[in-house]
Amino acid sequence: MEYNKRVWQLNGSLKKAVKSIHGAKFWIHCGLCNPSQNIFTRDGIHLNAAGQQALYRSYQGSIVFALN
Repeated sequence: MEYNKRVWQLNGSLKKAVKSIHGAKFWIHCGLCNPSQNIFTRDGIHLNAAGQQALYRSYQGSIVFALN
């Protein structure tokens, strides 16, 4: 849990940092933060098929967002 807390703190700092950079956007991978289903393999680190799909959809969304 401590790790996730540090991730959220770092993300907050990064979001503030890019605010002043013209054209920079901050993207949070939907489906990977607080997932509603298990997205990891048994090792708890690597993404399973559902996690890979969520990451793919998030990449796709971020690319479409950036192109618009």
